[in-house]
Amino acid sequence: MRRIALLLGFGLVLSCASYPAAAALSDFSVEGYYTAPNGQSMPYRMYVPADYDPSVSYPLTLYMHGLGKVGTNNTSQCTGAIDPLLAHLKTSQYSSLLLAPQTMGTWGD
Repeated sequence: MRRIALLLGFGLVLSCASYPAAAALSDFSVEGYYTAPNGQSMPYRMYVPADYDPSVSYPLTLYMHGLGKVGTNNTSQCTGAIDPLLAHLKTSQYSSLLLAPQTMGTWGD
């Protein structure tokens, strides 16, 4: 079963790689900060499909950036490696919300 999941994940990466880079900050129409009960906050941005219909349920894709996007500017996580994923989710076949939080350290923090 794990082998099938890995192959499916690899297929998604390959199909994402075939789309042109398309991410821009303006693609992420929702921005904000999540504040945990302990007071720590984390900035995030979210892409909402252009044809969003509130009466329809959409999948949520979570993008957890790599070490080079760590910070608090709430912009770095929306550039570079996220581009092919966003281009893929902009298609009608894979329309999805895309949540891109930005950590100030490691994801374990």
